[in-house]
Amino acid sequence: VVGGLPITQGQNFGLLRYDESRHVENLALQNPKAMQSAVEEGKINAEIFQRSVVLTDSDHLRLKASEIAASLYACQQLQATADTLFGRDAPSLVTLSDILQRAGQLTEKLLKDRGIELSPAPAAAQAAPETVVDQPAGAVMIQASQDSASAPLRTTPTTRDEAFTMLAGIAQFFKNTEPQSPVPYLIERAIKWGNMPLEGWLNDVIKDSNVVDSIRDVLGTKEPKQ
Repeated sequence: VVGGLPITQGQNFGLLRYDESRHVENLALQNPKAMQSAVEEGKINAEIFQRSVVLTDSDHLRLKASEIAASLYACQQLQATADTLFGRDAPSLVTLSDILQRAGQLTEKLLKDRGIELSPAPAAAQAAPETVVDQPAGAVMIQASQDSASAPLRTTPTTRDEAFTMLAGIAQFFKNTEPQSPVPYLIERAIKWGNMPLEGWLNDVIKDSNVVDSIRDVLGTKEPKQ
């Protein structure tokens, strides 16, 4: 699903359609008739993909690069949290991470073809002021000033609160773009757990009171019987 999300404007092609265009081009080198049949079936070649790229604004590509970078960061943070909480039983997000990395590389390539390099913000640059507002859980909680719109995206948080805010923004992004995906709800659950004390987390995650008592006993937090 993520690979099908549009990167270009034109005909709204994404990573999967780009891969398809490369495959069709390889067919053309081996069997031109097979390539023609593939195009007639609705598949695209490099020329068709490039037409869509030409119709795409550079600012749109910059925005996509920022969104993909932020999504990749959230994915990596979610994987790290799941690994910490569940160990070997943690779900793997390797496939999602790989697709996001490749989508980011494709977007950077399209920008580089236009002579646009994505570079991190200079160390001396001042961070734009941020205003925290009350919004529902999962909503973006930072409203950046207009000057920050043109600044390169900072993908590494500097504080714990900022990290959770960035994760909440990514959850909202996936809710808007992939309402059928479980990813935003997993992120929101990770945020919820991250703000819980140990006792609250144990009760929320483990429903068997005997198991909870055993963990408390190991940690030395079990209350002595009266």
